[in-house]
Amino acid sequence: MVALFSHTQLELQDLAASIASDGRAATRRLLDGGTTDVSITDQLMAGFSGIGVPEAVGGAGGTLTDAAVFVHGLARQLQPDAYVWHLAAVQAGAALGFDVQGAAAGGERWTLALAERGRQWEDWSTIVNPGQVSGHKIAVPHGSTAHRLLVWGEGAQVAVTTAEISTLTSVDASVGLAEAQFDGAPVEPPSQGDDALRRSLVLLAASLCGVGHGAIDLGAAYATEREQFGRPIGQFQGVSHQLADALVEVESAWNLVLYASWALDASTTDRHVAVHTAVATAGAAAVNAAERTLQVHGGIGVTWEADPHLFLRRALTLNAVIGGHRTHALRAGVLTLSEQNHRSA
Repeated sequence: MVALFSHTQLELQDLAASIASDGRAATRRLLDGGTTDVSITDQLMAGFSGIGVPEAVGGAGGTLTDAAVFVHGLARQLQPDAYVWHLAAVQAGAALGFDVQGAAAGGERWTLALAERGRQWEDWSTIVNPGQVSGHKIAVPHGSTAHRLLVWGEGAQVAVTTAEISTLTSVDASVGLAEAQFDGAPVEPPSQGDDALRRSLVLLAASLCGVGHGAIDLGAAYATEREQFGRPIGQFQGVSHQLADALVEVESAWNLVLYASWALDASTTDRHVAVHTAVATAGAAAVNAAERTLQVHGGIGVTWEADPHLFLRRALTLNAVIGGHRTHALRAGVLTLSEQNHRSA
């Protein structure tokens, strides 16, 4: 079987590149203490919050792959925005049966509250009861600007709620991390679903792949322009092989993300393993691509004025907030062994 992007997906890809054309410069402005163009955020929230969300619950329809393609295009240009985390939260909220109409229309801004200090991934201590949430979350992306938080708690119980927010200093100012304290915060009735969080993870893995591709674009452009010994440095194997190897890793990760998004929509039996494999591969590939691009730039690559560190900051932050690629590689292995044992029993 040959899988190709649909006409709609190709249009989404081009549209994302157009919207995020100033993404890298906007990310640098934030790192330098400036602000971003709020009109881009408003455009994304109002026009694209419902991608991949069923029309029956207020979304725009389409597939999770459509959403992944759009997110990838934004991240490739390093667009700094709360939109990706909002879309990931809306995807999960819709899968859990929450009322996402306001969020899918862009009127409410949502984000994910996942990580906890000193706790392993999916081993959360936050208590989600039918009437309230109690606990503490760290590294909540864009928590200070979100109207609602999608919170994962003990036993994979999930709630939509509000919290007391404290902003954090992040290695990537464009992500806008915060801490959230829940002291009996009121909630809608909680829900539980195996696929909900994984739908979010696929979109965040797509974003990591976009960062990886963007880093390689930057490195390849520099290797073509920069000359040493009378020729472009890209003609030297020590440079070209680094970028080629990084590209193979990112392309492999992107293919895994696309398969995982399809697997979730199709409810295949291997979808959970596929998602964690995709996230693990995407996290490692994005960080490696950014590091290789920094290396290709040589001495200038580690300076504030050069752009490679912008991609490295985004890759490291995204990878960390969603648990780290090693965590998801381990999770994929555990699930695979569990399935094998179940089949042999």
